[in-house]
Amino acid sequence: MHFKKIVSFLLSIALILSFASTGYSQASVSTVSIETARLAAADHVLTEAILDEQSKWFGKRVAIDQGQEVYDASGAIVAYSFNVEAGGVKSGELLVSAFIDNEPINFWADEGSDTITENQTINQALQKKQKEDNKKVKDKKIVWLGGLEFAYKTKFDDGSEIVYDQRGNHIKDWKQQTNADSNHPSSVNKNNRNNWDRIKKLAVLDGTGSPGQSNPSDGFTNIDPATWESGYGSIHKNYINTIVNAKQYTWVSGGVTQYSGCTPTAGKNIIQYFKDAGYSNLLKNPSTGATYTEKQVIELLRTYMGTTQTSTGTGSTLDSNVASGFEQYAQAHGYPNADFVTEATDFYTATTLIDNSKIFEILVHGNSYVGDHALTVVGYKEFVNASNYLNSKYYVVRNNWSSDAYKDYYLKSAAWTSSKMSYVNHF
Repeated sequence: MHFKKIVSFLLSIALILSFASTGYSQASVSTVSIETARLAAADHVLTEAILDEQSKWFGKRVAIDQGQEVYDASGAIVAYSFNVEAGGVKSGELLVSAFIDNEPINFWADEGSDTITENQTINQALQKKQKEDNKKVKDKKIVWLGGLEFAYKTKFDDGSEIVYDQRGNHIKDWKQQTNADSNHPSSVNKNNRNNWDRIKKLAVLDGTGSPGQSNPSDGFTNIDPATWESGYGSIHKNYINTIVNAKQYTWVSGGVTQYSGCTPTAGKNIIQYFKDAGYSNLLKNPSTGATYTEKQVIELLRTYMGTTQTSTGTGSTLDSNVASGFEQYAQAHGYPNADFVTEATDFYTATTLIDNSKIFEILVHGNSYVGDHALTVVGYKEFVNASNYLNSKYYVVRNNWSSDAYKDYYLKSAAWTSSKMSYVNHF
């Protein structure tokens, strides 16, 4: 993959991004939040997707993930990393500066993935280390060594730490390899501050519904809750940066559009994720060895989960069929000991799953925006107050509607009349 250094900032797109008049900011704050950085990433990606015919994003529906903080050796945030999807395929990434006196976009590429963010090689090395030492991951950080070199610092529950390079090698002298000062601005830059002022005023338009709204009553939005939560002492969070994002397919029967169903479609994400984690047979036809298409996986899960069609065309699946459906699928593909669990949703069980690199399905009933719906959980965010029972808790989820304008959404805990979670215990 070839990264590109930005030397000029492209025009924003009026139909997609709207903003007020710009002006030089005299604010003393010298850093930007991850939410503002994501606007900068969106501005650049959407411009490429619409104006640059040579871009691999051109003419495609693009989505940007929630991003990750990137640190220097001292532990200070110096940038943010974002992965991009184009046409439903992982397609490039951006590194956005955390400083208003730097150009917003440090590097970007419209192809490839996992150059900045933790890749499969590092995940495998980390899983091996956890198994050998019987440790659990407490915290993970991306460290920018300078240029296109990054390290991945992991802290375990016993207080020990380990750092891997991009090739999955354990490095001990990583602080000596870091040019920490190179990522910090050396002086005030009026032009860059003006550009950041413009970016802060951007508003990504998203039609109707709660996505695009802050603190919606239905608890479902793409807006980071940190923009409205207050009075908390810290944020407990984790996010699995995975490409999985299957959408329901459709067909017409009796003049009615039929939808494949949220539960088996979200289930395809689970199958894909664990295949990428090393269970390679999950996407292979056991008879021919051929790799399944997305539709084929969903069709099989529909069969195993007993999904039926309602009179309005909705694919309907009983919660009680989900775990057994997953097990039947896994067992038919070479994993006879596969064990899945469906139980009442518990936030702290969810955090344990995500902390142990396990995404899962959440089966929601009675949410006023998504209704009765299954989604894929890829992360969480908890705003910790002095009294734990007052904490605000959110799931980071992938939806499976073809009309989704965003890759990741936030679903507030208990924003439903009832809910269950279905997850893999072991294969």
